[in-house]
Amino acid sequence: MARIETHKQRGSILPTLAAVAAAFAAGALAHAFLTRTHPGDDGNAGAKHILVVLSNAVEGADDVFNDWYTNTHLPDVIRVKGFSGGQRFRRSSAQMDDDGGEPYRYLAIYEVDADDVRVPRDGLRDNADNPETMYVDPALDRDRTVAWFYTPITGLVKH
Repeated sequence: MARIETHKQRGSILPTLAAVAAAFAAGALAHAFLTRTHPGDDGNAGAKHILVVLSNAVEGADDVFNDWYTNTHLPDVIRVKGFSGGQRFRRSSAQMDDDGGEPYRYLAIYEVDADDVRVPRDGLRDNADNPETMYVDPALDRDRTVAWFYTPITGLVKH
């Protein structure tokens, strides 16, 4: 039986990453990222890193934002050298802390197969805001969008 590989879920003291941990805990990423085999089991090394993006739409533009992100931006990012897949999520209504705070409504997790995260990072920087290669819709609230690369440090721990 193949062991399952996961990706670093914590590592920042920023409370906004609770959304990422909740997505993992809820099993939302199981199919997309956690079913990859552990390195050495069959030669499929799985993702070497992930890029986590937390974002929001500008006020009143969620429909336009979601259409653009799903149908344009996600495929544009996947075309950048070093990326091999990605999936989007919406913040669930039930949260660990039901204080009503919602710093980020949307989450995207991209699988990175490049050994060096600078390869996809630089590819994104080179293509950003070039409408020929990566159009960024004004529905994206750039002031409320963050992105971080993570590298796995353990395999998935299962019961």
